[in-house]
Amino acid sequence: MAVLGSVHFERGRYDGTWTGYTPRPVPLSDISDQELFPVLWRMSKLYAERRGAIGPGLLIPVANLLQPLGKEKAIAAMSEYEQREVSADAWLHSVVRVLFETRDGNFRIPRVGGMSRSPRRSSVDWPSFPVIIRDDIPFVLSRVTFLMGYPERVSQYAKEHSDRWRMRSEPVRPGADPFAAFNAATTSPEYLSSKMSDITGSEGYLDQVEAYRSLIKLVQPVLGLTDAQIAVRGPGSLPKDRSAFLDRNPIWDEASQTYIPQN
Repeated sequence: MAVLGSVHFERGRYDGTWTGYTPRPVPLSDISDQELFPVLWRMSKLYAERRGAIGPGLLIPVANLLQPLGKEKAIAAMSEYEQREVSADAWLHSVVRVLFETRDGNFRIPRVGGMSRSPRRSSVDWPSFPVIIRDDIPFVLSRVTFLMGYPERVSQYAKEHSDRWRMRSEPVRPGADPFAAFNAATTSPEYLSSKMSDITGSEGYLDQVEAYRSLIKLVQPVLGLTDAQIAVRGPGSLPKDRSAFLDRNPIWDEASQTYIPQN
């Protein structure tokens, strides 16, 4: 596997390789530079276009970008990507939960810092924490609230646990009603069994607000909302937004990795 040091992209374009100190990725696979660089560039571009918002609008296209590579090369690409983006740790752990399945459906909770909410007893209560997938739409329903020390790298996490993972057999294809999927996720046994962090307290509702806004960004081509309108959206807007969405008879578009209206 190519070990590049810290690869820097500026506005979605390759802008050099830094060879200063960075934790070296775990060599899990061979992947050629010809395969690697387009994937790193596309991941960086997707992250920039989504403005770092961790939700289905980012997780779905990244998972679909990596899925054709196969398990080992996908892990290698994520391991290389985290060398150039320190904050990638938190959202790449969510990509793992979209991209892979485990024998028992359970992923160990990554050590990335304080979370706004967590499983009440163990990860068995919320096997894919902090992601809940409904109708092939991944919702991130717990936020990193602070970091202590050095967050667990995806490369190290994969070294310890990837022998239990298998790549999903098909690309992510969200269902026809993402609003129903949001309702299913936020009323799921996993979410309802979780507990709020003592640090965040009553701010836990923000988990749902942020997850809902990430959903609205995913369906924005159908609803046509401005950034200012999205910024004030919350779960209370769901009935109105869902009605407007379904009225446009939307479909999931594989090429653009988003919903598009048919009328």
